[in-house]
Amino acid sequence: MDKKAVTLDAEMVIFRAECHVAQCKSNQYQPYLHSGPQRQMPCVVQVPKNAFLWDWREGIMGFRDLDDPQCVISRCRCGYVFNCVYFHKGGDGKEKCAVALKLMDKRLITLEGDDLEAEVRAMRMLQHIGMDSALRSRHAIRWETAECPYNHYIATEYISNGSLISYMHKRFGEIRSDVHRYLGARANPVDAGKRVGTWFLHDVVLPLFHQILCALAYIHTQNVCHLDFDPYNVAVDRHRVVRLLDFGSSQLMDGRSSVGGGRDFPQIKTKLLYRSPELRKNNRDRATYQRFVAHRPPHATFRDEQKLIPPGFHGAKSDLFSAGVVCLEMTMFGFNYVGCTGPAFVSMQNPQYRDQFYAHVAKQCTTQTCVFCAHNLPIPPFILQTISKMMAPNPADRIHDAVALASEWKTNWDALLHKANDDVSRQVQHHQQPAAAAFTPSPVVARPTGSAAGQPTFATAC
Repeated sequence: MDKKAVTLDAEMVIFRAECHVAQCKSNQYQPYLHSGPQRQMPCVVQVPKNAFLWDWREGIMGFRDLDDPQCVISRCRCGYVFNCVYFHKGGDGKEKCAVALKLMDKRLITLEGDDLEAEVRAMRMLQHIGMDSALRSRHAIRWETAECPYNHYIATEYISNGSLISYMHKRFGEIRSDVHRYLGARANPVDAGKRVGTWFLHDVVLPLFHQILCALAYIHTQNVCHLDFDPYNVAVDRHRVVRLLDFGSSQLMDGRSSVGGGRDFPQIKTKLLYRSPELRKNNRDRATYQRFVAHRPPHATFRDEQKLIPPGFHGAKSDLFSAGVVCLEMTMFGFNYVGCTGPAFVSMQNPQYRDQFYAHVAKQCTTQTCVFCAHNLPIPPFILQTISKMMAPNPADRIHDAVALASEWKTNWDALLHKANDDVSRQVQHHQQPAAAAFTPSPVVARPTGSAAGQPTFATAC
């Protein structure tokens, strides 16, 4: 077997790390290439080799080989996220835990202008520091920090199912396999695709997005707004519980729930697809103000500068706009069959997706060009209505109460389940064989056959 393809399990990582610490007595580093700011300035970051002395409790962070397929979880602006194993020196190995270690090079932090203290401050508001601390919310995540001459580190719990987008790909594949196995090879691909999309809605979208709203409600009650909310910063653990990640762009809200205002705040870095209109405007205003300060005209007064200072915006409303985009992406993700490419609807390849969505909601669309009407997608109306409330272009028209949205979502979800159960019961009473009983969204007949033992179905996930 090729040496580069060897994957070490947790016990081997611990054994090698303990041997390395016993031999070297200090941290050793190895170079690793990084694409740099804006992926345009390649540079080298120093990554601990085999082990990193973590804390005063003789805690050690075990590293895998850099060519190990399981070593790097993802790339971030200032470094990488590594899949590590945390354990105590001389222990029996029972206290080990899988950790997602975010390594941030100090030089790249300076070049990117990231505010590491703001990220730590937001995480401290949501969860006590410590990998063994009690969770204040099931949607929070345990964390710790460390530092070395080269890097800053933030260690969080490792979530087995990965990000929300990875989990959606996994469940979509499982559901599609079960549907095609049930219907057989002669099934109409369009009907099979719609059944897959319907099952995906009830098994993934309805329960997980309710949890997303609950998670946003929790952080907003702690006066924290995420500002970089997208499917890659949401994780799903092995119990199908949503956990929020990456608070690198987060800020604390003031008494008016405002963020991004004032002279000293940096630009808020987010993904363009999920960025709210007011956050985009704030970034433009911030760039104008920074150019003014860098090249201040000699005749400029303090009043001229004050006019250019960004006023700030409502942080909770910006988060809910991003969550609405995520909900629309989740809703369309399951409808991927011949002639209908639902996952491509919310993407950079379709920059007019919001206009197309609102045209459909307002019934001003054209049947031939509207993806919802052309394919007659079986999406419950309350999902589209909730998304339209969250994605309103004008922040004044947008709802900001995540608690009320979560409660409304749960009420409509329960009503949809009851209606599906009543339809199945009515068919059984008339001695009719239900054509799609295996895929009807009810807690009795719709449990996925591919789910793990003990894993809650969509009816009990929240």
